[in-house]
Amino acid sequence: MERKQLYARVTVVTLWVVVVAVALTLSVIRFNDAVSGLAVLGIDLRTFVDAADHARAGRSVYEAPEYTYLPFLAWILLLFPDFDAAIVPWTAASIASAWGAVTATVVALRGALKGWRAPLVWGLGLVTIMYNQVTVIQQWLGQTDFFLMLLLALAVLLASFRQSALSGVALALAALLKTWPAMIGLWLLRRGAPRRAWSVVAAVATGAVGLLVVALVSGPATLVEAFEKSLVISRLDLVPFSVWGIGGHLFTDSGNIEPLVEAPVLGAIISWALAIGVIALIALILWRPGDDSLSMWNLVAAVTLLLPLSHLSYRLLVLPLLWVWAAHALSDRRRWTSVVMVALLGLFWVVTFRLTPVNEVGGSSPWHYLLVMAVGIAAIAASVLAAARRTPQVSSSATQASDPAAVA
Repeated sequence: MERKQLYARVTVVTLWVVVVAVALTLSVIRFNDAVSGLAVLGIDLRTFVDAADHARAGRSVYEAPEYTYLPFLAWILLLFPDFDAAIVPWTAASIASAWGAVTATVVALRGALKGWRAPLVWGLGLVTIMYNQVTVIQQWLGQTDFFLMLLLALAVLLASFRQSALSGVALALAALLKTWPAMIGLWLLRRGAPRRAWSVVAAVATGAVGLLVVALVSGPATLVEAFEKSLVISRLDLVPFSVWGIGGHLFTDSGNIEPLVEAPVLGAIISWALAIGVIALIALILWRPGDDSLSMWNLVAAVTLLLPLSHLSYRLLVLPLLWVWAAHALSDRRRWTSVVMVALLGLFWVVTFRLTPVNEVGGSSPWHYLLVMAVGIAAIAASVLAAARRTPQVSSSATQASDPAAVA
C-alpha cells in the first residue's frame, strides 16, 4: 500500500513538473512575441497610455479619442512615464493574469480534481490559452481580457470558499474595469447561491464606491463622458462575434464580409431569433446553474453573444468551459456527457483559436465567420443544457439548505 502511495505521489509531482515546464515555455514564447509586437502595434495599450497622459496633465481621459473605459485603467498607467516603459510590465501582468485565471479555476474545482487530475486540467488550461492565435493578436494589441478573466475566476473561487461578499466585490471590480461585465452580475442571482443578499449588496456597494471615486476625482461629467464613449464604441464598424453580427454581416452588404445573400429582413429575423434563444439560455443558467463554475462561464459566454460589439478576443472567455468540463470528465462516474462537451469545446478551440482568425475589420470569408459562430453557439448552448441536467453540488443547493443567510 505504501509503495502504491509513493508511486501516486511521484506521478503527481512528475505531472506538475512537466505541465509547468510546458506552460513556462509557451508563456516565455508569448511574452517575447508580445513585447516585440506591442512595440510595433500596441493599439489598445497606446490608447490607455494616451489617456494616462491626459490625466497627468489634468485633462479628461476621454480626450484620448479611442479611450472608452472608466478612468481607473488610465490612472494605473500613470505609473509609467511613456508607452515604451509600459510594454514589459503590461505584458508580464497580462500573462500572469492568464496563469492566475487558470489556477483559480482549478482551485475552485478542487473537490473534483484529486491527485493527478489537477495538473492535467491546469496544463490543459495553460496550453489552450497560450497556444492560441487570438492570444497572440490580443497581446500584440495590448488588450485587457486576461485581467477580466482573472477577476471572474476569482469571483468563482471566492464563492467556492463561501466568501460571498468578496465574490460580489470581484464581480464589481470586473465591471469597473470594463462596463459590460456588469451584466455578469446576474450570476449572483443564480438559484441556490449561498448568501445571495450579501454578495449583491457587496457588488452594488463596490460599484457605487468606484463611481463615486470617479465623480470626486474627475467630476460627475466624467461619468457622462464614459457613457457617451461606450455608445460610440458600440457603433464601430467592426465584425462582432455576436448574434447581431450574423444577421448584420452575413445577410447585408456591410463592407466587412461578403454576405451569403443580401436579405436584410431575413438577417434581422435571424439575429432576433438567436437573441431570444440566448436570453432563454441565460434564464436556464440562473434557474438550473449546474455548479458555480459552469454557471459563471456559461453566463459569460452567453452574454458575449448579446453584445453589440463582441470582439474576437472575448471568445477567450469561453475557454474556461473547456477546463471545467474536462475536470468533470475526469472525475464523474457518469462522464459521457462531460466527454462529449470536452470534444465539442475542443472543436471550438481548434476552429476559433488554431485556424487563422476571422479578421474583425473585414476581408474574411463569410463561410469562415459562419463556421466560427456556428461552432461557438452550438458549444455554448450544449454546455448550458448539459449543466442544467447536472445534480446541484453541495456548494449551491446543500449550502442554501444549511445557511440561514441564503435567499431561496
